[in-house]
Parts: sequence; structure tokens; C-alpha cells
Amino acid sequence: LTGYVATLGLTMSMMINATQAARLYGCSRANIYYLVKSGCLKPIMEKPLLLDQAEVVKLAKANTHRGGKRGPC
Repeated sequence: LTGYVATLGLTMSMMINATQAARLYGCSRANIYYLVKSGCLKPIMEKPLLLDQAEVVKLAKANTHRGGKRGPC
């Protein structure tokens, strides 16, 4: 995993799992999996699901500007 992460130019602190993403986004893990499935979030790895923390925060901020409506993307 460490070699794979290095080839992407990421550090381990930038990668978060679905539980951590749900806390940042303010939703459930199931919703995080839905956002991945619908293409709103692109995972770094699928099994286990690892996401880029900056991408999750960016999507969460974008959705707060929509008045709290959390539809797909």
C-alpha cells in the first residue's frame, strides 16, 4: 500500500476511510459508498475504500453552498 500511495504522490495522512469521510461530510458511511458509486467521489482504492481527504472536504463545502441539500454531486 505504501508503494502505491507513493506512486500517486500522496501521503498516508491525506488518505481517509469511509468512516472518516462520513464524519467530515456529515453523513453516514452508506451515503459515502453511494457518492462513490454515483461518481461524485473517486476512491484512491476500492478495497478497502480509501478516499482523498481534500476531495471529501471540497465536496462537503460545495454541498453546504446548496443550502444543505445533499443530492448526488
